[in-house]
Amino acid sequence: MRKTCILFLSLLLSYTLIAQKTNTITWQNEMVIPHTSIKDQYYSGTCWSFASLSFLESEIIRIQQDSIDLSEMFVARNSYFNKINEYLRRKGDNYFTPGGQVHDVLKVISENGIMTEEAYSGLAYYTKHYHPELDTLVKQKTEKLLEVKATGITSQDMGDYCQAFDKFLGEVPEKFSYKGQTYTPQSFAKEYLKIKSEEYITITSYNHHPFYQGFVLEDPFNWLHQKYQNLPLNEWQETIDYALKNGYSLAWNGDVTEETFEYENGIAHLPSTLQPITQETRQQAFADTSTKIDHVMHLIGKAKGSDKKTYYYIKNSWGMDTNNLSGYLYMSVPYLLLKTTSFTVHKEGIPPHIRKKLKIE
Repeated sequence: MRKTCILFLSLLLSYTLIAQKTNTITWQNEMVIPHTSIKDQYYSGTCWSFASLSFLESEIIRIQQDSIDLSEMFVARNSYFNKINEYLRRKGDNYFTPGGQVHDVLKVISENGIMTEEAYSGLAYYTKHYHPELDTLVKQKTEKLLEVKATGITSQDMGDYCQAFDKFLGEVPEKFSYKGQTYTPQSFAKEYLKIKSEEYITITSYNHHPFYQGFVLEDPFNWLHQKYQNLPLNEWQETIDYALKNGYSLAWNGDVTEETFEYENGIAHLPSTLQPITQETRQQAFADTSTKIDHVMHLIGKAKGSDKKTYYYIKNSWGMDTNNLSGYLYMSVPYLLLKTTSFTVHKEGIPPHIRKKLKIE
């Protein structure tokens, strides 16, 4: 893996210092799922939290017609504890970075609840999400526990970790108010959001495992070893298009390290030498790691380009002033087919005949 989420600030700062490619394509959006505003993960490895919560915020708009800003740092903080325990339980035989996946967010909401950004911004020490010091402290503490063969976090350990989190992210309030009502994180998730983690399905498309079954994708950021459902490429793309057409956005997971991921110009495309994309070429790119797994974004629509081609409309989490499209980008169909590792969608966003094949009720 050449880059991870935590290195993207360097990428964004450096692109202004190099010669820029000129993009002459313009786009006309054909459909855009209602969504919340662009956020900025800045120098933190939390793209998975930002993208997943953006995805769930669109779900809340769809279900409850309420535009809400949820706390990415509440999720990141609580997910770290899950990650630490899993790392110790597996005696260090697990990936341990600030990165994660959509199911990590759903797990936190199910077990710890959630709160609004207003209630917990995670900006106690810095004015932006700058996490190198925090990540280093957490890593060092966890490695020391591993050295003494700890298999979990004691109450004393919890206090040490919380001291670091409180310093950099701030203390988590026990209660907060939203629209005149007082909630705990748990009651807010249960009584107001009503997000059911079991209704969200992560789907991939690789033929080294049987289709129409779940398997643990060989993804280092899948440190919880969760199963992804597996579809043939044509049905995989059909599911994406069906979801968007029927008002469901998707959480996108994949590779943004390609030279033709021209974020500054708001476009991700593939050279003709890598096309057409087939099940076999997609499989080979995953097997030889030319397709990386390094970023999560929010897929919110489709568009037509002035080149007469179809594009997917993507919401990123690198802020509004980092590219020519105020933080959004357009992804070509070939790029989507080759460089998307997986996506997560509400089960009703899956075509009925495909749900049946996957045995999803």
